[in-house]
Amino acid sequence: MASTKEGAGKSLRDRLKNFLTSQKPQTTLPSGNKQEDINISDDFWISIAPTSTAEARIDSLKGMEKTIESKQLEHGILEKLWMQSKDLLKPTVSETVRSDYFSFLQHLVLHQYRNLGLLKAALYDELISPEYAKPGDMLNILLVVDALSDHGKHLQFLEHEVSC
Repeated sequence: MASTKEGAGKSLRDRLKNFLTSQKPQTTLPSGNKQEDINISDDFWISIAPTSTAEARIDSLKGMEKTIESKQLEHGILEKLWMQSKDLLKPTVSETVRSDYFSFLQHLVLHQYRNLGLLKAALYDELISPEYAKPGDMLNILLVVDALSDHGKHLQFLEHEVSC
């Protein structure tokens, strides 16, 4: 009986070893029932960089919306999207571009909510910052904050996450 347990233990150990050595590190998150590689071209990152015009950047971000809807993006990609484009919130940017950017942010939060992690707190902090908040943007800000709190369901969680 002891030999059966040793054999079973060895088999389990071998299976576990095979499992761990055969797994490749994941670079993407699964989308739906299957995993897809998400490759974002260098041209896209250049097109949303602050060196491009605001209108061209918004067009590129809008073009990314289908990918945002259909695939789950890694946190690093979401963070890079935010870091490359958050200056579009500045009051010096035209109201049309700002409105389009708020719409993009709302879309991003709604479709990538699970993957945002602490980025939710960063978004919230920036959105309510007096540096960015203009009276004409209040409705847009509230729509994005509503999406960040999952339509009010996670408001306390968001408040706690922001306060940490």
